[in-house]
Amino acid sequence: MDFSFTPEQDKYRQEIRDFIKKELPPGFEAGVGGHVETDEEWQVARAMTKKLADKGWLNIAWPKEYGGQDNHMFSVILNEEMNYWGAPGLDFGGVGMLAPALMKHGSEEQKQEHLPKIGRGEVVWCQGWSEPEAGSDLPNLKTRAVEDGDDYVINGQKVWTSLAHLSNWYFLLVRTSSEGHKVAGLSLLGWKIDSPADKYLFCLGFLVLFALVAKNLVRSHIGREWMAMRDMDVAAAVIGIRPVYAKLTAFAISSFFVGVAGALWGFVHLGSWEPAAFNIDRSFQLLFMVIIGGLGSIMGSFFGAAFIVVLPIVLDNLPYWFGIPIDTAFASHMTFMIFGGLIVFFLIVEPHGLARLWSIGKEKLRLWPFPH
Repeated sequence: MDFSFTPEQDKYRQEIRDFIKKELPPGFEAGVGGHVETDEEWQVARAMTKKLADKGWLNIAWPKEYGGQDNHMFSVILNEEMNYWGAPGLDFGGVGMLAPALMKHGSEEQKQEHLPKIGRGEVVWCQGWSEPEAGSDLPNLKTRAVEDGDDYVINGQKVWTSLAHLSNWYFLLVRTSSEGHKVAGLSLLGWKIDSPADKYLFCLGFLVLFALVAKNLVRSHIGREWMAMRDMDVAAAVIGIRPVYAKLTAFAISSFFVGVAGALWGFVHLGSWEPAAFNIDRSFQLLFMVIIGGLGSIMGSFFGAAFIVVLPIVLDNLPYWFGIPIDTAFASHMTFMIFGGLIVFFLIVEPHGLARLWSIGKEKLRLWPFPH
């Protein structure tokens, strides 16, 4: 029996290696199974998934009737190479786990709705198995689902759901019957997680409310005390402002604002709270939001957040918007270089931040075109 690879398989392996070398940013290495942690790593993973789908590799093991190539050996080679080189992008949840179950047990309607999107890498599915009292012991799962017309009402709790905060859909095991063997009462349900637009609008409501509260607080008597202490604490104390009281109230209210923002980020954006989610990169992002935006400025908070969050996205997508052919690694390097250069530029031009530049610009526009 000959266990060696065929020339066609060796050629495919080399093609995969060339693809990884071209598309994976230098020095990038995902965790076991393509695991990524930061938002930047997730963007790389999603880009790799889309490119794998475009080449027909993402679902290469699927039957041809569902859009695959029915080539399991090529799928094994792809998994070997992607994991060996630390390349993310393989969709183990949707392509590897859910899709085969749908092909075998799903209705035609379910297959037509979900399989094409999974095969094109357009959606992300996460897995809901483990529970607080059962761990991964599936026969002892307690989460129940009761049929209610065309829907199911789910009551229970799941834990350790990887990628829950980044997924579009959630496939989970629930108990729909208590009769017979424990395993016989389990069913697999698909649950659409709130869309990014829903999360955005929810957080936007908090943002608008807290911005109005902050604006009115700053214009109130206590807000004037804060600004007086910020600008010249000695003079503020001379005119009767209590320094300790002003500083403590400012600290208490700002801490409350930060706490609400952290809760929204953790439980709405991420979907769960884990210490590992707040790493050194996140700390530097928050620091530069404050510095670049402008200390002690509500408008500066918006400018700083837009600069740190929106600008890298724009820089990453700019070549594609203009149809400029560019590989992922080069685009990533250019984004870092331009982004870092802009940070240095703004710190030199105006140390007080973008809010100060905005204020200067408004003053000049009021005088233009008759400065005298």
